[in-house]
Amino acid sequence: MGKALTSLSKELKIDLPNLVLHLASLGAPLEGIWPEVDKAWLAYLVNIDWGKFGEKESKGKQEVDKEKEVKDEGALERAKIVFKLDRKSFYGARTVSKETMKNHFFQDMPNFEKRMEELLELAYLLKDKEGKYALNMSKKKNIENMVAVYVEEKEAGSKGP
Repeated sequence: MGKALTSLSKELKIDLPNLVLHLASLGAPLEGIWPEVDKAWLAYLVNIDWGKFGEKESKGKQEVDKEKEVKDEGALERAKIVFKLDRKSFYGARTVSKETMKNHFFQDMPNFEKRMEELLELAYLLKDKEGKYALNMSKKKNIENMVAVYVEEKEAGSKGP
């Protein structure tokens, strides 16, 4: 008889969801690994490792619609904020205050406050106890993509017709 996944997970010092993923990548059928997987467990798995499973599945329709709407309106301004913070390496413990950003980096952005709130909602920005901000390291790939799109838009706009 095999070991319970939870004890094997602890023994190997691997998070349980990652253990299941490793076993699945070896060809072990999910039914053989874990006979009953409820929707809550699946939603948890998708949320912690959505890079392998695509966009988070657990979002409600309203959240997805809201995110699409937010992507359309102000996407370039949000990308500009992310670009500047990425360029200045404001990740993790390296933080910056909202006042510094507003007064030194984004004086010409009238919707700065709104875009900051949107970035917080989308979890691209994190806010510490002191009220300072940093980019979310777990969104690094998304940030790099956003920066690449922003740079392309900026270059396309500067070339002109």
